[in-house]
Amino acid sequence: MAWINMDKRKKKLFRRKSRRGTFNKKKGKLWSKQKLRNDLYYRNRATQRKKREWLSSTLKKVYLLVSIGTLSFLIYFLFFTNFFRVNKIILIDNVEVSQTEVEKVFDKFRERKRLWILPADNIFLLNKDDLNEFLIAEIPRLEQVEIEKKLTDMVKVKAKERQLLLVWVAGNELHYVDQYGSVCCRATLDEVVERDLPLVYDSNDREVYLREEVVTRNFVGFLQDLHQKFPQQVDAEIKKFWAPSILAKEVHLETEAGWRVYFSIDRSVESQLGDLKIVMDEQIKTRIERVDYIDLRIDNWAYYKYKES
Repeated sequence: MAWINMDKRKKKLFRRKSRRGTFNKKKGKLWSKQKLRNDLYYRNRATQRKKREWLSSTLKKVYLLVSIGTLSFLIYFLFFTNFFRVNKIILIDNVEVSQTEVEKVFDKFRERKRLWILPADNIFLLNKDDLNEFLIAEIPRLEQVEIEKKLTDMVKVKAKERQLLLVWVAGNELHYVDQYGSVCCRATLDEVVERDLPLVYDSNDREVYLREEVVTRNFVGFLQDLHQKFPQQVDAEIKKFWAPSILAKEVHLETEAGWRVYFSIDRSVESQLGDLKIVMDEQIKTRIERVDYIDLRIDNWAYYKYKES
């Protein structure tokens, strides 16, 4: 049997526990300081990160506001100020159409809007095709227009006009007819007298409209030639011409003396005037005032009729 001294045993256990307690306390203090340092470090990093994020976000907002403001100013300056709006119209190669007439028409065009709010007369937004069509529609004497834009506020208009070759008379209205046989624009009596253009009366006396084709190109060319050569080869003055219809291939000439001549537009003016001279010199002779009409529409034939007494 062995005897154990319990007091000594208890003292040893107490010493061990005391040593362990002292070690743990020191270790706890070291761990607490390191943890505090780490917490402060990470807190500083988080704070710095938040500051950087706030600064970046603020700079982005400022940049966005500056960009929007700059863009808005540029849009307003380029499209809404008078600096880039067309204020000068230069018309070239014009004959009948005046500068004032084109400017008045352009004033109507500038009232238009693009995309509901943008001015149509802005030098950057100005559509040359639209202006071309607008000018031709408003000024029928224009056949073709070329538009050239010049910075910052000028437009050059090169005009090609229709040729006013004869005057179409229907009822009490006078209209110019161009080289294509189409009604070009209205005419006044003073203009007709000044221009000395052939007067063509519509036998049907119907109403006509702008750009309507009332006669053929062949008719216009034939009438121009006849109007020039008849007074030179025949001792008579032209009073007016008659057009039986648009499709008719003939033209009737009435002289100041009252007698008439029927021509075919399918035969040359020279040959028909030659036939007329033969009939007048060899058949009619001095009885021309008694003549009602002379018909030259059939090739190699000439018919004439005297007025009924």
